[in-house]
Amino acid sequence: MKMFAIAIIGSSLLAAGAASAAGMESSDEYLHVQRFENIPYVSGGVGIEERDRLRSLAADDNLALSFSLGNGHYLGGAEVSIKDDKGKELLEAVSDGPLFFAKLPAGHYIVEASAMAKTITRAVHIASGGQAHIFFAWAGSDQSPSTS
Repeated sequence: MKMFAIAIIGSSLLAAGAASAAGMESSDEYLHVQRFENIPYVSGGVGIEERDRLRSLAADDNLALSFSLGNGHYLGGAEVSIKDDKGKELLEAVSDGPLFFAKLPAGHYIVEASAMAKTITRAVHIASGGQAHIFFAWAGSDQSPSTS
């Protein structure tokens, strides 16, 4: 009886491990460069391995955006809009994580990021070399209000 119970527990653990592994995707499977019109972009950055992979994919991109709460906690799901200096929308996307990278022609742009019912607007100059970084932080907390 004892061996039977051990066999059932072992089989259950093995099956659970296999199911868990089958449900997990590596960052290579879901991190990929996307395009809006002719502008390539990639986003994500949940977890250290994904952030490292994302930075590797975005090494040639010239615009890096980061999203967080005022307390420094990362924030995903920001809506991103990039317009040229004439107001023409060049890119519109929702970030899959706290990091967003794009490759734009050199020039001046307006970048809007919306989250938590608030839009933050920044102007940026993209040079012919290097990478411009913009940090967006929203006031607020990721803590639920206490109910006493």
